[in-house]
Amino acid sequence: MQIEDAELEALDPDRSRIIDLDSFVPSDEIDPTLIENSYILVPNPETVTAYRLLVTSMSEADRAGIATFVMRGKSYVVGIMAREGTLRAVTLRYHDEVRSPADVGLPELETADVEEVERYRKAMKRLVAKKLDTSDLVDSASQRLRDKAEKKLKKGRDVHKVAKDAVEPESDDDDAAVDIMELLRRSLGRGVEA
Repeated sequence: MQIEDAELEALDPDRSRIIDLDSFVPSDEIDPTLIENSYILVPNPETVTAYRLLVTSMSEADRAGIATFVMRGKSYVVGIMAREGTLRAVTLRYHDEVRSPADVGLPELETADVEEVERYRKAMKRLVAKKLDTSDLVDSASQRLRDKAEKKLKKGRDVHKVAKDAVEPESDDDDAAVDIMELLRRSLGRGVEA
């Protein structure tokens, strides 16, 4: 059997710039295991008011939008979430992409020894924090690499200048800047004015 190029192109997701909102669900329904990547959505200056209204409405309702969106030629299911005054799009895994404990070879749960459970509880209690301090989330490997590069730069050792014409210009990728409010208005509004 042979599949022609035209047939493959027909299977590609539509390169539409519209976010198709399918529903609004309770925010806590978006299980962290489903989240692949997160993006902050930024409005154009002309749509800041509409953006703020949507953030406020979604926050007060404690709802997340579920939508489909094409990015870089691939269709994604995304959750649109209001968080700390912003809208965030989180790409979601398809349900068949989420691996179960059995998928990764974990044995079935057995009844744990009560004394062992208590020992683990005590060990956990010693490490309890009231909240997550995001300043602790540091990429130490990248920091060590930056420090090493800065030391070499200061010493002038192993430093090579790059010719200006060797630097690639920024891509004019049409996915680079998306007017999120326009896309959401089209999907939501199909008549709503912002």
